[in-house]
Amino acid sequence: MMRLLVSLMMIFGITLPLSAATLSVPDQYPTIQAASAAAQDNDTVLIEAGIYNDSSIITIWSQNNLTLKGSGGMAVLDATGIDIPNGKAIFVISGNNVVVEQIEFTGADVPDNNGAGIRYEGTGKLTVKNAYFHDNEMGILTGNLGTEEIVIDSCEFHDHGKSNNGFSHNIYIGRGAKFTMTGSYSHDAYIGHNVKSRADENYILYNRIFDLDEHSSDRASSYLIDLPEGGLSYVIGNELHQSAKAENTTAISYARENRNGPLQTLYFVNNTLVNDRNNGIALNMGGTPGGKIINNIFDNFRTIRSGTFTGEEHRNIENPTFIDRALYIYQLQRGSAGIDAGVDPGSGNGFALTPVFQYRHPLEKTARPRGGKLDIGAFERAGKGIHTLVPLLLD
Repeated sequence: MMRLLVSLMMIFGITLPLSAATLSVPDQYPTIQAASAAAQDNDTVLIEAGIYNDSSIITIWSQNNLTLKGSGGMAVLDATGIDIPNGKAIFVISGNNVVVEQIEFTGADVPDNNGAGIRYEGTGKLTVKNAYFHDNEMGILTGNLGTEEIVIDSCEFHDHGKSNNGFSHNIYIGRGAKFTMTGSYSHDAYIGHNVKSRADENYILYNRIFDLDEHSSDRASSYLIDLPEGGLSYVIGNELHQSAKAENTTAISYARENRNGPLQTLYFVNNTLVNDRNNGIALNMGGTPGGKIINNIFDNFRTIRSGTFTGEEHRNIENPTFIDRALYIYQLQRGSAGIDAGVDPGSGNGFALTPVFQYRHPLEKTARPRGGKLDIGAFERAGKGIHTLVPLLLD
């Protein structure tokens, strides 16, 4: 019977899935490259916590359904001073449905100034969570295949693009099917943008996206969020800050380039957007997008919206009273005009627009308190999680 089964499998080209393996660096494999050479589809590669600063961190992953994870803490991959032969990134991922977790990427530098922590070239899903990207030329960079899905959750990005002239960004998603970013902190891109996506669908939900003017030079970030193709875009529940030295007067740019997205629809709901720059523009739009701009705080902007918007636009307020603006505590003080002043934003293209979470620093999203009327902005007054700006510790 067994011989018959094997024969039938060979005739019809049927294969049984191999059991997934766990590969450990450096216990089983001395280097990350060695683990990459041995890994098969469905495997998990565990990289022991510590600092790795040699050429063996530069790795190409072509396997599918991989999990790449720091073990026992953050695995720090430091490419400072290291030649990157692939000319792209510390990790080039061409396999599909890959998860990257608890890994730090820093120091990527290549001749064309696009050296990334991760370059994704697959056609499936890439999920990056609890990871840290800083001081590369790009944090995450993807191609323009149009079929991929990128998910970023609870990650920090900062100080990318220092060797460039404004064309490198903390996050740069190419033309693709879907991009989701939640519970993350992207800040202080150098001249470039803190978040840039050309995806057809964008879900930027419950993040902190800041230009804090922390660079030692006189250069700061450009856009906080750039969605140059437009697309079906949901920007909900984010706290955003534009510094006095921001390279661009615009904080959020939508559909200002080719507008290749099949839907030109923006849902900008329950965000808190704070400005310190002269002549600041909160939203700068191209084309004639529809959607909803509802329940937002636009603090200290000379211009709230530039360009044509054909959707709903109401219940947005300016210059509310924060608990402590100087310390970036953007919850509303008792008696602020935004408390209980929001309206039910309904849904947009089948997606519920009412915020269900709110960002808590560092790198958390917590349930937004319910009960009573909705507050305007990214935070509900009933919440107990008042937070201050504290450094992200990576012990």
